[in-house]
Amino acid sequence: MKNGSNIPGYYFTIPTLIALDTRLTLYEVLLYGIISSLCNAFGFCFASNSYLAQLRQVDERTVTRSLAHLIELDYIRSVIDKEQGNKRRLYISVFAPIDKNVHRGIDKNVYSPVPKGTIEQTTINNLYNYKVSPGLQVFLDLFKTEE
Repeated sequence: MKNGSNIPGYYFTIPTLIALDTRLTLYEVLLYGIISSLCNAFGFCFASNSYLAQLRQVDERTVTRSLAHLIELDYIRSVIDKEQGNKRRLYISVFAPIDKNVHRGIDKNVYSPVPKGTIEQTTINNLYNYKVSPGLQVFLDLFKTEE
């Protein structure tokens, strides 16, 4: 890119889970960060593979392979918006893949220093005072499960 034209003005952080994942190449880690910064504006990224390739001066096939690998590992989600003329939207997965063999329950034998009723009241207050931005709502709708 010449003189920094068309470079997004955002910065990005790369979660430790992704930065230390030995299954990823360094370019895939960087690509995750670039996509996450592009998601800041709307909650999703609509950059083409050619645009992403141009940012780092790599071959478009490198971007295609890297995106496929990030999608395979559930770090990024790709959705085709048919109403917008089959445009692709990339979403960052904020949830780490879950190891189903790890127990994540609450140990009932552990003493909690929080007075009884405080947690419940805080949770109720947070539920009623929480507002979701439109971009975040689009992202959250992707992970809804039908009951």
